Amino acid sequence: MATEPVLVKKDGERITPNDAPMTRGEFMEAIRMVVGGQSAASEAANAKTDAVVDALQHIRADINKGEYNIANFANISAFNPRGENKTVGGVPRHPLKGEIAWVGTPIVWHEQTYDELLLLNQLEAGQYHNAEWIVRDMQPGVKGSRVLRVDFPCKLPDQRSELPNGYWDASAKDEDGQPLVGQDLSNPERRGRLVTGMEMMLREMVEEAKSRQAVTA
Repeated sequence: MATEPVLVKKDGERITPNDAPMTRGEFMEAIRMVVGGQSAASEAANAKTDAVVDALQHIRADINKGEYNIANFANISAFNPRGENKTVGGVPRHPLKGEIAWVGTPIVWHEQTYDELLLLNQLEAGQYHNAEWIVRDMQPGVKGSRVLRVDFPCKLPDQRSELPNGYWDASAKDEDGQPLVGQDLSNPERRGRLVTGMEMMLREMVEEAKSRQAVTA
C-alpha cells in the first residue's frame, strides 16, 4: 500500500490529503512548493558560504603579500590628512609641548588636528583679541615648564555665537605643495580640509604675539 504524503505544519501537526481542507492536487502542489523553497534556501546558504570562503582566501593572499601589514597603512584621518605613518610618506602630528587647558579642559593630543597642534606649541601667555582671550602661565618662572590655561567668554549663548565657527579651506595643501583630498566624508573627491574654530582662534593669538615681538624688536 502506497504511503500517504504528509505535510508537517509549523506547530508540529501532521496532516494528509484527507485531513486538509483542499483537493488532493492542491495539497500536492503545496508540498512541492515547500520542498522547492527549502531547496532554494539551501542553495542560497551554500552560495553565501562559498562567497565568504572566497573572500577569506583573497584576504589570506593579501596578507601573505604584506597588504595588511600595519607598517603599510598611512593612518590618514580627519585629525591628520597627511597621515601619521612617516614610513609611507605621512607627516605625523607633533607632540603637545607641556600642558594646556582650554577653558579648564585639558588638551589631549589625539583629539587635536595637525594644524591645531602646530599652533598650540607656539602659543604664549598674554592677552589677545582686545584682551577678551587670556592665556595664563600657570607656573611662571619655573624653568623648563610650560603649563598654560586659555580662557575666553563662552558661558552665554551670545558669547559662544561670537566665537569662530570654522570653514572649509579648498586651497589647503601639504608640506610638498600637494592639495589635500578626501577629508569630506560625504564627498571623498573634494579638495581641501576643515579649518576648526579652535584653529582660527589659535592662529589669531599666535600671529598677534608675533606682531608684538616685531614691534618691540
